[in-house]
Amino acid sequence: MAIMKISLIEKMLPAILVLNDRYYPGSTNSPAKVGATAFAVQVVRVLEDAGLFGGVILYDRQDHLAAPIVKLVTRDLTPCVKLSFNFGMSIVQVRYALYAATVLLAAKFSGSLPPMLYYQTDTLLKYHPKRLPYCVTHHGPFYRDFTRHFTRDLAAIAYGSEDKASHLEATQEEGLRHLKACDRAYVLQHSNRQGEYLMERGINPARVRALNPPIHSMRIYHHHHKATSIEALTSFSSSKRILIFTAVARLDYFKNIELLVDSAVSLLNRGRFIRLLIVGGEGASDTAFAKLISLVPQKYSAHVKITCKIPKDDMYALFDYVQAHGIFVCTSRYETLGITPLEAALSGVTTLMPDCDLVEASRYFPSSNRFDLTVSGLSQALESFLQQELGIAGHELQQFINSSISEERFVCDLLTAWSEFSQHALKNFTTSNITPYNKSTRILKIRNRRYSM
Repeated sequence: MAIMKISLIEKMLPAILVLNDRYYPGSTNSPAKVGATAFAVQVVRVLEDAGLFGGVILYDRQDHLAAPIVKLVTRDLTPCVKLSFNFGMSIVQVRYALYAATVLLAAKFSGSLPPMLYYQTDTLLKYHPKRLPYCVTHHGPFYRDFTRHFTRDLAAIAYGSEDKASHLEATQEEGLRHLKACDRAYVLQHSNRQGEYLMERGINPARVRALNPPIHSMRIYHHHHKATSIEALTSFSSSKRILIFTAVARLDYFKNIELLVDSAVSLLNRGRFIRLLIVGGEGASDTAFAKLISLVPQKYSAHVKITCKIPKDDMYALFDYVQAHGIFVCTSRYETLGITPLEAALSGVTTLMPDCDLVEASRYFPSSNRFDLTVSGLSQALESFLQQELGIAGHELQQFINSSISEERFVCDLLTAWSEFSQHALKNFTTSNITPYNKSTRILKIRNRRYSM
C-alpha cells in the first residue's frame, strides 16, 4: 500500500473540500448531522495523509449581505475559509469569491498545480471557477430517482414540503447540467445507485470512479470506546431483555422508524423479552420524537427509549457493549449508502437490513440478515435472531462483510481515482488554450481577511 501511495502522489492535484458550514463537525467526535459529513471527513483524512489536503471552504448563506465575504478561520486545527453569500448575488460575484477562497487555501502548496475542489452536493456547481477542476459526491437522494419509486406526494413528505422538493429538483437538474457541461468535472461515487443514475442521465462513465465505503476508517479513528460516557443507554440496555436498536442522524420519512416501533410493539404483544432503543434526531424538541412515542402503548413505555443522536465514540461504545445481546435494525425505505448499519455490522453487532435494492448498504449483507420491509417481515426476522447466540451471529456477519469492505480498498480506490482525475484534468489543460492556475495573479483584492465585490 505504501509503495502504491508514493507512486501516485507525485501525479495528484492538491485537494480542497467544499462543505456547508452547518454540517462541519465541531470535532472529530461530533455526531454527524448528515452522512455526507462522515464520508467527507474520511476522504479528507486520506488526502491529508498523502500531503494533498489544502483545507476547507465552508459556505454559509447570509441573506442580508449585498456581496460575498471571504474570511480565513480555523476549525479543529484545520485551515478553513468561510465564504458567506446568498443566492441573490450574481454568479460572477460568488464565483470570484469562491476562487478567492481557493487561492487563500492553496497558498500552502509550492508549484503551480491547480487545486481540485471536492463538493458534497451540487449546490455551488454553477459558481465553480471555470479554470479549476472539481469532483463531487452526490450524497442526498436524487429527486427524480426517488420519484421513480415513490409518488410526488410522498416525496414532498420526505423532503419536508412541496416547495422544498421542487427546489431540490430544480437545483439537482441545474447541477447535472453543469456536471455534464464541464470537461474537468468528476464524480467520486459512494453508491452504485447514485453512479448508475448519473450515467443514465448522461454523465460520462470515464469521469466516474467508485469508492469502497470507508467504514473501517471511521472505526479506526474513533477507537476510544468508553461505556461510562453512555451510562443511561447501557443501563437501559443491560436488562435480561434483548435490545433491538437503531441509530440515525434524522428521524425522517427516509428512515422509516415507525416500522421498527410497530415491529417491536408486535413482539412485545407476543410476550417477547425485548427492549427498543432509538438514537437519533434532536431529542424531545424533534416533532418526530412525539409521533414515535405515540405509537408505543403506555404499558410498554418502560421498554422503549428514544434519545437524541450521540457522538461517534459513544456510538461505538454502545456497539461494543451490546454485541452479545443487541440487534441493530435499519428500516430505511431509500438510502444512498447507509453508513451506520455497516458500522454496526463491522463492530460485530447482529444487524438486519431491508431486502431492497433502494437501500445501498443491503447489498453487502447476506440474505439471512435481510427482511421484507413490512411489520410482519421484520418481526419474523427478529423472532429468528432472538433464538440465536447473538455474539456468534454478529461475529459471522462481521467476517462476511469484511470480505467486501476494507480500509485498504477505500484508500486504494480514492488515491487511484484522484490520480486519474488529476491526470485527465492536466491533460485537458495542455490541449486547451486555458491557463489553469496562477497563484501569483489574484483576480480579487483580499484585505483584512474579508472580500467584497
